Amino acid sequence: MRLARVVYVVAVISVGVGSLSAGALSQDVGLPLLIILQSAMAVLTFPSGFVASLVSVFSGRTTRLEAIVLTTPAFAALGYMQWFWLFPKIYGTDHNSKPAGDVDPQG
Repeated sequence: MRLARVVYVVAVISVGVGSLSAGALSQDVGLPLLIILQSAMAVLTFPSGFVASLVSVFSGRTTRLEAIVLTTPAFAALGYMQWFWLFPKIYGTDHNSKPAGDVDPQG
C-alpha cells in the first residue's frame, strides 16, 4: 500500500508540474498540452477529481496559471483522500480494520 501511495503522489506531482509548464507556454502549444494533462489529472483522481474540475471551470476570471495553482492541490488532496482513506473504509480493505468475518471474542 505504501508503494501505491508513493506512485500516486509522484504521478500527481509530475502531472501538476507538467500542467504548470504547459500553462506558461504559448497558447498554440500550451493549451492542447494543458487540456491533456488536466484530463490526466481528472482520471487519476476520478470521481472526486470532478470537484476540482469545477473549481477551474468556475474560476473564469483567473489566468491559466492561477487556475492550475488552485486546482492541482485540490486534485491531489481529493484523490489521495479518495484512494487511500475513503475507498478502503467503504470497501473494507483498510489494513488496520478487521475483516468482515472476524468476530470479537469479547462480545
